[in-house]
Amino acid sequence: MEEQLNHPRLDLHAFSEKVQSMRAEIGRYVVGQEEAVTHLLAAIIADGHVLVEGVPGIAKTLLAKVLSRLWMPVSGAFSLRPTSCQVMCLAPMSST
Repeated sequence: MEEQLNHPRLDLHAFSEKVQSMRAEIGRYVVGQEEAVTHLLAAIIADGHVLVEGVPGIAKTLLAKVLSRLWMPVSGAFSLRPTSCQVMCLAPMSST
């Protein structure tokens, strides 16, 4: 006998609009990083982890901060602490 699951259906149109609005809002602060924004949103939506690496000055920290402000109202929680991190922004250590 098959067990029927009574999960509410996800409104994909509304979800898509929310993701597009988040992408647009991030684009107001972070310019020229469209691919990074796409990958970051995809990883977070898929409940994954993200390591953002790059040279200094390409808005890694700003991207994480903007995303955390946008995501918290959606998910109810967002943390950049290593112990409960969904997004961790690490820059390579400089040799100086």
